[in-house]
Amino acid sequence: NTNIMETVTLSDIEKQLIYLRFELKLSYSKIAKKYGTSKYRVGKIYDRLLNKIRKQIPYWIIINGF
Repeated sequence: NTNIMETVTLSDIEKQLIYLRFELKLSYSKIAKKYGTSKYRVGKIYDRLLNKIRKQIPYWIIINGF
C-alpha cells in the first residue's frame, strides 16, 4: 500500500493546509479565519494545491490504485 502523500513534494504550508482540511476536517471558512483571508481565496488555494498533487501522482498509482 502506498501513502499518496509520500509520493508528492509539498511545502510545509501546503502540508499544513492538507492536514487542516482532510485530517481535521475544517471548513474553508474556518481555515480562512485562521489565516485571515476569505473562504473564496482558500478555495482557490486548494484548487491549485490539489492540481499540484494530481500532477505528481505516479502513473502506476493511478492505474493500480492506492
